[in-house]
Amino acid sequence: MRLEVTSDYGATTTEISDRATPELIKETMASLDWQRFHQVQLSKANGEWLEVGGSLNPDEGLAVTWEEAGELEVIAPASVAEMTEFLLGFLSGNDEWRNAGTTRTAEPNANQLSPRTQPSDG
Repeated sequence: MRLEVTSDYGATTTEISDRATPELIKETMASLDWQRFHQVQLSKANGEWLEVGGSLNPDEGLAVTWEEAGELEVIAPASVAEMTEFLLGFLSGNDEWRNAGTTRTAEPNANQLSPRTQPSDG
């Protein structure tokens, strides 16, 4: 799976690896300054993806986003550690991560979304 980090509201995107590992995910998440806005994307060759991101700033918050059956799903995690667990669950291929989290919404704050997940105007 491919691991990327997008920072500063899409200003920069860095490919971390095209072969993500649990250790690399943990290192990447721990290395980011979550007072600033970041998105961490994990994507499979078949097009499935999971994105975690946001910031610890209460005006922005944190989000876990993925597409399922053509619908954008968003969960508001409680912490960076919880976002890391979502990434690790997605990497493992275990679908239990889909049922985690406490708040699910179909209308995320536009600031929480990367260009990949931005709603279209069409």
